[in-house]
Amino acid sequence: AKLKIQIERSSLDLLSLELFLIKEPWDLSVTWSAMQSCCKAEDLVSTLNLSTLAVGPNEVTFDITKAVERWINGEEPYGLAVQVQGGSPGGSPGGKCKTRAS
Repeated sequence: AKLKIQIERSSLDLLSLELFLIKEPWDLSVTWSAMQSCCKAEDLVSTLNLSTLAVGPNEVTFDITKAVERWINGEEPYGLAVQVQGGSPGGSPGGKCKTRAS
């Protein structure tokens, strides 16, 4: 199973995207700070290194087979969380990459 995401890079800072399985119910009022508990090593589904992508719009593809297998085996399908790692010192990693699922 694959998940394609459109991203917009604003710099060539070293970045990676980590995709995590969400393990609890949530709604649109939940903030990222409250969701930090969802991003545990055992729930990591996939990681993409973005260092080879150009500044500007790009499409990346995650392999989400692990997540789908876990859902088929009985885990609740609460969704996936994308976390940006990297960026310039003192900068905000989240501000370096905008994502949109397709």
